[in-house]
Formats: sequence, C-alpha cells, structure tokens
Amino acid sequence: MKEKPFLYLVQCEGTEIPYPELQENADIIYLSWKKEHDQMVFFPNSTWTDGRNHLFEIAGKLKERYDYYIFLDDDIVFENGSFKEFEKLLLQYNPAIATPYLFDFHFNVESHLPAHKVFFFDACMNAFHHSVLFDNTIFPLCSVFDSIAWRYSNCLLWHLASLFYEGHILQFNGIKIRSAESRPYPRDMYIDEIENGEQRGYLSGMEKWIYSNLLTEHSEVLAFKEKKRWPYTIDDGHVPSKNNYAIPLEKKQQYFQDASSILKGSKTINNIAQYLMINIGVPLNNSLNGKLPLLYFLFKYGKIYGKEFYTNFALEKFGEILINEFSQEGNPPTDFYQGSLGIGWGLVKFIEEGFFEFDELDDTLSKLDAMVFREMDQKIES
Repeated sequence: MKEKPFLYLVQCEGTEIPYPELQENADIIYLSWKKEHDQMVFFPNSTWTDGRNHLFEIAGKLKERYDYYIFLDDDIVFENGSFKEFEKLLLQYNPAIATPYLFDFHFNVESHLPAHKVFFFDACMNAFHHSVLFDNTIFPLCSVFDSIAWRYSNCLLWHLASLFYEGHILQFNGIKIRSAESRPYPRDMYIDEIENGEQRGYLSGMEKWIYSNLLTEHSEVLAFKEKKRWPYTIDDGHVPSKNNYAIPLEKKQQYFQDASSILKGSKTINNIAQYLMINIGVPLNNSLNGKLPLLYFLFKYGKIYGKEFYTNFALEKFGEILINEFSQEGNPPTDFYQGSLGIGWGLVKFIEEGFFEFDELDDTLSKLDAMVFREMDQKIES
C-alpha cells in the first residue's frame, strides 16, 4: 500500500486552513475562491463547479497517482467517525465512489448496513477511485447551468456515475457528518419553468436535458432511465469491488450522443460549444491568452445559429470578467495578451460584432486608460 494513498482536494474561503488534522499524514491541495493564502491555490470568484474542476485539472497534472481523490467543502463536521475511519473503509470496500452519511440530506435512506449502494449523494464530501476520476466519463463536471443553480452539476454527476458505476457508489453509514454552514449561491429549482401548464422540479428538468442532449437511446441507457430513483432499493448493500473501474471506449461511444457528446470528444460544432461552456473555468487568465477567445466562439456560435442560451452564457461570463478586472485593487496587469488591454480590445470587438450593447463603454475605456498611464508612470519612476 502507498504511504499516502489519498489526496484531499478542499475548497474554502481562504480565511484559515480547514481540517488542520489532515496535514499530519495526508496530501492536500487547498483552493480558495475568496481570499489569497500562501498555502492555497487562489481561484477568485469561482463557482463551486469551476472550483471542483480546477482542482481536478491540478490533480491530473501531478506525477503522483493516488488510490482515491477526496473532494471536500470546508464546513464538514463529524457527528460520528473521522477522516481516518473514512479512509479505512475506502481501502476495505474499494468502491468506485464513496460518500459519508450526511444529516438533513433530502434523499437519505436509513440502513443498518455499514455500507450500501446509493444513487443520490451530496457533493460536500466524495471520494473517487483514480480509475473513475480520470476516465473522461464524469469529470470535468458540467458548469453549463451554474448561473441557474450550482446543484445541477451534481445532479448530472448522479446520473452519469450511476449509469457507469451502478452498485459501486457506496454510502458509509457509520461515518456521519453535517454541513455546518450554508452560503448563498444560485439555487433556482427549475430549468424549464413551465411545461404543459405545470412547473417542473429540477430533477425532472435536468433528466430531460440529459436524455435529450447528452445520452443516446441505447437499450441499456433507456433501461437505466426507467429505473426507480427514490427510494433507492437496498438489498445486499453493494456488488463486489474492482481494481479498475475504467469504462471501455466502445461503451462510451454507445452511450453518448455523436452530435452532442461533451465527453467523447466529438468534433461537431455543437459539441465544441458545449465543451467550451463546461470548461470555461479552466483557463486562469481572463484576457486573450485565456477565456476571451472561448467567449468569442460562444458569442459567434450563438449569434450564427440563433442559440440564445450560448450568447447569454457568454455575456454573463464576460460581465464577470469586467467586474473582476476593473474593480481590482492595486495594479492589475495591463498587458495586451495577459491583462486589461486585451480585455478592453475584446469589449470593443464584441460590441462591433453586435453581440451586445454596452452603455458604459466610455467609462470603462477611461478606467483602462488610467490603469495604463498609471503603470507607465510607475515604470518610468522605477
């Protein structure tokens, strides 16, 4: 067994190091979305989904491969058990995915078993087997709906995880946790608000999107679609574990749509647009060497093909970039390819292409001029 078979991937505010007890005998990567910290990756103003995906990208670039990758929010409180006990159960059961019992989780099913299989699981603390995490089936998480509700990315994860790893997703019932803090985040319950005169819940709306846009009508997919989700049947708890959960490429090709698969790597124009939406949080830079070309593609695609969803998404993300770049304290970089000059050029380009109207163009460009002249003055003085 490896000396450290687990890597913890923790998202936090950056005000303090969460779970200091882990530092003694575990490898950890912290990601802060709020405040810079010298022991953390700083990913400012990122959504929960984008933060998870960024940690996933970082973990994938490491030379070391761990048995399990444990994603954590920073507000977990143990009512029973501990990180160490959770780790022991991972090595004992060797599941594809594992989660503790979370109090107040709507879809909990009580069981006397030490571990049982689940379909629904909250995302605050999950362990993924290495052959699952890097198999291009469930990660990166889908951030398409983050502006509506962050929970949708986990809803999609439920479906794909159970489709590919059913019976190997375990809840450890002796490890009981609570989520100590509930922060504000987008949590609209509906994708399509009205259908046949009735409001649809987020589960049915997300399922409709999954089976319309992502998965095929393969017989096994359709059989899975018709299965009862709630309450989830508990029988013998789980099926025998595996050493390798990698899914054959042929099965992925059978399950994901040719025209819109975001996970198979299809080269269609629609698939490229979806892939860029899902991975918009991966480039760290906001300018021409980062997010800006991706947003230009989405704006252009949405305009040419009449896909308002894509233009709205691109507009929202570009608005976030403007707020982040032009409200920074200190002296943000003004470099054309890496900094604010490129973003200013992109703003004018987007307006000229008719992607949107912007009443504050003169004020924004005046701020940019001031930033550039301030940087020039500082260079002259130095």
